[in-house]
Amino acid sequence: MYRSVYFIGFSVGYWFVRQLLRSNDLINRMESRHLLQQKQSAELERNLFKAKNAYLTSQINPHLLFNTLNFIYSSLYEVSKKSAEIVVLLSDMMRYSLTEIGEDGKVELYKEVEHIENMVQLNQARFNDKLNIEVSLSGEFEIRVIPLVFLTFIENIFKHGDLSDPACPAKINISFHNNILDFYTSNKVRKVNINGGHGIGVENSITRLQMAYADRFELKNEVVDNQYITNLVIDFN
Repeated sequence: MYRSVYFIGFSVGYWFVRQLLRSNDLINRMESRHLLQQKQSAELERNLFKAKNAYLTSQINPHLLFNTLNFIYSSLYEVSKKSAEIVVLLSDMMRYSLTEIGEDGKVELYKEVEHIENMVQLNQARFNDKLNIEVSLSGEFEIRVIPLVFLTFIENIFKHGDLSDPACPAKINISFHNNILDFYTSNKVRKVNINGGHGIGVENSITRLQMAYADRFELKNEVVDNQYITNLVIDFN
């Protein structure tokens, strides 16, 4: 009987010890999980704070920029109206880049066209209106498009083109008819190009076009008779 009581007591004690160890292990795991959740919550709060701070900064910086440009414009106007007009162009271009893009990541095509026209005027001002460039627009530009995709091709005209020949001006033609957008540029190739080739900017534009329009666009870049030609066609049907 004593042996029976001994083994029963030992068995009960062993069972309690095992249950206690299991309970401690469960408690430890719960505490670890709770600490992990607290850590994740604290990290989430930090990230949220950073996001809020970045948002506020993005709101403050354009405001400061435009106020500064307005101040420069006011200071220049009495001294040089032409310089003041350049500041207005720059301000409009910065405002477009920073504030005009919608939640869908797109803009109205007419705003993109206005941006291109501002770019041309700004470069004309840089070179005292000596650049030979023609801009032709046709159609109603009410469709929404991804922004700044044409800008790379326009910039390449000024970076790599020879715009000094009145007999061979650079051309920018933009038309939108029957839901087909046709963007065409041509410029005389500069004999000595100190700015390098057409590189990462064009590649980025192609990537953005592929993401936005997949198989609904066609882009050609080629040199024909010493003319660098770009033709982008997007089908919105």
